[in-house]
Amino acid sequence: MGWTPIDFDPTSGTPTTSAVQASGWTPIDFDPTKEEPQEEKSKLQSTWEAIKPTPALAVANVVEAGAGLANVLGADETAKEWRAGAEAARTGVQEELPVEPGSWAEAGRSAGTSILSQVPYMAAGLLTGGAALPLIGLGGQAGLQKVSELTEAGVSKPTAIGGGIVSGAVEAFTEKIPFTSFLRLLKTNKGMAANLTKMMISEQLGEQAANVGDTVINLLKPDETWNWETYKQSAVATAKATLLQAGGMGAIGAAGGKIADRLRTEPASEPTVEDQVDKALPPELDNTPT
Repeated sequence: MGWTPIDFDPTSGTPTTSAVQASGWTPIDFDPTKEEPQEEKSKLQSTWEAIKPTPALAVANVVEAGAGLANVLGADETAKEWRAGAEAARTGVQEELPVEPGSWAEAGRSAGTSILSQVPYMAAGLLTGGAALPLIGLGGQAGLQKVSELTEAGVSKPTAIGGGIVSGAVEAFTEKIPFTSFLRLLKTNKGMAANLTKMMISEQLGEQAANVGDTVINLLKPDETWNWETYKQSAVATAKATLLQAGGMGAIGAAGGKIADRLRTEPASEPTVEDQVDKALPPELDNTPT
């Protein structure tokens, strides 16, 4: 078997083009400076990165609601500072852990943020035994956030407050059925399937109605116009986030109801031998100190 000598370029140490063609070999393109392609993130890691910043985003929502309250009270400079802080938190999260708009990752982040934002109202519902106080809180927070948002967009204060009142009323009204069903789930697992179904359906319908209301209220902004394509994207994003949120709250409610049922049906502790003997003894022989 004969070998064809390969001519090398003495300056670079690589085979010449003619030598490569003559030998029939294809050179391997190797550059030690090039980095190996990174492996795709695992689903678990992507999910964690999506929900990791939800506590910070929930706090940002509360801060923006505070900014809306400051606007209502006339403390406009304070409102600007708080609003800027909330926006900086949201921007920082998106820059550090970005999610694609309209993706399931964004839906999960939105759902997680919403659930965490409702934790104080869940607690209030359990303590009071009803949905009235939680719904007032939910509506109040949503309305004040809208006041802040409209004010930032250049809407006059009276109009912004009016828009906030409508937004808060819509939020409270559309949350009444699903939140009541959630509280029932927390109290007991009896009728769980019916309560869970009612909660998920009413939550989806309510959030879509709230989305329509929010879209209409946003037309108060000077530069806002109705765009059908944008609305469709918003409706799809809302449907995804609501599906995950209702599922998460359903799981929390079912777990809480199971614990509540178990506590109610726990058997009383068995009497000790001493208790049984004491009960059997006649009073004159019972030496138990009184």
